[in-house]
Amino acid sequence: MAATPITASAAGKGFTLIELIISMAIIVMLLGLGIPAFRRYGLRADLENAGVTLATNIFRARTLSLAPEASKEGNITAYGVAFDALNNKYRIARFSGEGANVQEESVVDQFLLPNQVAFSVAPAEPILFPLALQGEPAQLPADSNLALLHTRLAQNNSRTININQVTGQVSLEE
Repeated sequence: MAATPITASAAGKGFTLIELIISMAIIVMLLGLGIPAFRRYGLRADLENAGVTLATNIFRARTLSLAPEASKEGNITAYGVAFDALNNKYRIARFSGEGANVQEESVVDQFLLPNQVAFSVAPAEPILFPLALQGEPAQLPADSNLALLHTRLAQNNSRTININQVTGQVSLEE
């Protein structure tokens, strides 16, 4: 029996080993470049989320001071946000007293910053929204600036939270 010759159409139906190896090498190089960029994106997202959450919770303390139920809670004179910069925590709390005699009465909610996100600047005194001022902050302490820092990002690694002294509006900036 005679062997049938292989035609050009039958020989070109698959990939050669060299073509498969080159394809795999290209895929590995693309993954090698993409994974670090994806990790940096995740770290920036953690920082941005922490900043937005903090700004939202400051706004929440302001909103609580405007709520009609706020004035019905006995000796409560303000709502505010107090910071524990050493432990990367902050809390929304009810306060009583006025001026230098303000004391924290009870915690409404407590928050912990994500891993590797820390306060680079945080006020030592709480940021208060007295009930009598209808949403305006009390005289902000001289060190009332707020800034968050991501410890693993080399560039674009901080966010600043600003509170308008007159209106109480909270804004987040890079």
